[in-house]
Amino acid sequence: MPRSIKSNRLATRTSRLTLPISKKPIYEKIGVGVSLGYRRNKTAGSWVLRIADGKGSSHIQSIALADDCAETNDSTILTFWQAQEAARARVKPGPIGSAPTPIQRPVTVADALDAYESDLQARDGDPSNVARARLHTKDLLRKPIVALNAKDLSCWRNTLAKTLAKATVNRIATCLRASLNLAMAHDERIVTDRSWKQGLKAFDNADRANNVTVDESTIRAIIAAAYDDSPEFGLLIEVAAITGSRYSQLVRVQVRDLAGDRLMVPVSRKGRGVKTTTHTPVPIPAQLGERLGAMSASRALSSPLLLTAAGAPWGRSADIARPFALAARAAGQDSSITMYCLRHTNIVRLIKANVPIRIIAAVHDTSVRMIERNYSEKIAHSSDDMIRNAMLDTSNM
Repeated sequence: MPRSIKSNRLATRTSRLTLPISKKPIYEKIGVGVSLGYRRNKTAGSWVLRIADGKGSSHIQSIALADDCAETNDSTILTFWQAQEAARARVKPGPIGSAPTPIQRPVTVADALDAYESDLQARDGDPSNVARARLHTKDLLRKPIVALNAKDLSCWRNTLAKTLAKATVNRIATCLRASLNLAMAHDERIVTDRSWKQGLKAFDNADRANNVTVDESTIRAIIAAAYDDSPEFGLLIEVAAITGSRYSQLVRVQVRDLAGDRLMVPVSRKGRGVKTTTHTPVPIPAQLGERLGAMSASRALSSPLLLTAAGAPWGRSADIARPFALAARAAGQDSSITMYCLRHTNIVRLIKANVPIRIIAAVHDTSVRMIERNYSEKIAHSSDDMIRNAMLDTSNM
């Protein structure tokens, strides 16, 4: 590879700052199949490396910022001459006559999501959010993480918000941020998280509670309509209505988790860290426990307690969205309500019965803070009734 080359356009900051601002870098060839590029930005420009693959395409990776606005620090801010050396250090020669190759391919967004999914699975977390993130990041997947910038990520987030609820966009962005943070922790070439900290900021007030609840007669009508669909679907909906557990938890309940009039419901995969408790005991009516016991008596203890009409485990929550909508419509409700209304209604029922918030949170595998945040109005109404019952009566004075 030749010695350092000269460039009237890129050698000095004065000449570089006369160039037009553009996302497309200006390249100078510094070796066979290797070019050093300069991208002119509104603030400091950046150096990029381009390596031809010998097949008509090329491999591009970011090197560092240019010393347009600050003096070089020999690492993240480089002069034109230092950028050449850094570019060469990232390239290894191939066989004679072949194109050079990068020492290590930069980590892309797709790589980060794959690694995060594997990490979740290793920690017994829920990888479903990663699949949702992949679906909505198709334009970003092949982009190296070091090439991400806050403006592009912010535009991506805002574009999603045109077709998705802001709460949904926040959840997708949270998953993407977690993936990028994990990649940064494992790759020393990724030196800053500023682009996604700024570009993927959560929308404010997007997670306001929209907890749809229905009355007891409607719950019974929905359960009856579910049984009309199939006994297995009816049983699933009945258990969900009585326990208030999430669908993702109920489908993981095993035969061994039934203990008479109690279900040991697996904890959710929500939240951070490793949960020390694996199951939550949830009371159920004795007659329901007897039916579940009789139905599962011949099955292995490790098999799912609740099965489909075909005898298979229940699948994704999306698979039951339409059957539940039909059951809701048969019960005289808007078919847009989801199975989650059973959980909300169960929590509100217990609040009105003056069950302590700590117990309600424990049984529903959530926190006191989340109950108080999402059901504050119901708690206030319940507290009002309790205070009135204990209020000093001065009417006979």
